[in-house]
Amino acid sequence: MSVKINPFSVSYPRFELDTVIEPDEFNVNNADVMIRMNQIIDVINHITGGATVENEDGTTRFSHGAEIVDLGVILPFASSKLRAFLEEMVARLQSHEHGESGALFVGASVIPGVSGNTVQEQLESLKYLLDEQIALEKFNNEAINERARIIEEDAAVLEGRVTESEEDITSLDERKANVTDVYTTTQTDREISHLEAQVYGDMYTRTQSNALLDGKVDKGSNHTGAWQGINVSDLANTIGASSVVIDVVRPQPRERLMWYNPSNNDYQLYLNGQWRINTRPTQIRKVHNRVVLGADSSNVAIGIANFNAQYDALIVMKNSVFVAEGFEYEVNAQGTHITSASPFKAGTTLDFLAFIATPAS
Repeated sequence: MSVKINPFSVSYPRFELDTVIEPDEFNVNNADVMIRMNQIIDVINHITGGATVENEDGTTRFSHGAEIVDLGVILPFASSKLRAFLEEMVARLQSHEHGESGALFVGASVIPGVSGNTVQEQLESLKYLLDEQIALEKFNNEAINERARIIEEDAAVLEGRVTESEEDITSLDERKANVTDVYTTTQTDREISHLEAQVYGDMYTRTQSNALLDGKVDKGSNHTGAWQGINVSDLANTIGASSVVIDVVRPQPRERLMWYNPSNNDYQLYLNGQWRINTRPTQIRKVHNRVVLGADSSNVAIGIANFNAQYDALIVMKNSVFVAEGFEYEVNAQGTHITSASPFKAGTTLDFLAFIATPAS
């Protein structure tokens, strides 16, 4: 229903002074004024107190003036009438399930650290800050738990080391209590000297070798010293070479090729896929290394540089007691380790005594 006051128009011309007023015209003019005044009173009464109006279907209802007061377009509200606007505003303020709530329209005072000028905006800002705080606490807790795990692992390692040390001390005490089953330092040195005498007794000394070689001359009857006095061809026949190359540069290898280097009188024989060192006079060098096992092991490094398992001699002592190769251990082809079918126990002391043949200086 629309209630409005139309423009006021009097059917009879307005009154003028010093003019005669016709009674009928006066009555018509007065009636128009009365009708318009009654219309104004009806509108005012409708706005202030309400009135009964007729619906489109013929029924009547009581209408308030707020239904006809037009506010204009106010977004996001759908109605421009005062009553519908107020009803929608109340609904939004009470809403909490769906749609836009009243929190979007209620202004809020500024809170330091919180963004937004409405209740809704400040609530969203507070939720964001809360989520960030929860995420930070989760990250810190995970970091603390990881650090605790690392500390527990380190503690377990330290505990294992303490246990190992205790076992080593127990093993050491047992070895001390069993001194009747080991060699003393004096006894060990005496045994080594005895072994050295056996090895050296079956070899030429450097002086003996030079004395024999000094008597040699080449085919031209040239006598130039212990090595240059040897005929290369005779030497090749002696060591079983099939051919000879005399050069300061090592030649391309082939089976049973002998290479003689005249710059230093060295020679080598290529046999079974590798160059074999020369057989000029040598001296024996004694090298000793001791290894104390920290854990059970079936593979122990000898720890002696330049040891050649094919040409050099090796003596192994386990806790100062001689052990035999082929029965209690084997030496690998590279001469770097010994292996045993039965692991050597932790705390075992292994002494490696090598007799290494080196060219005489």
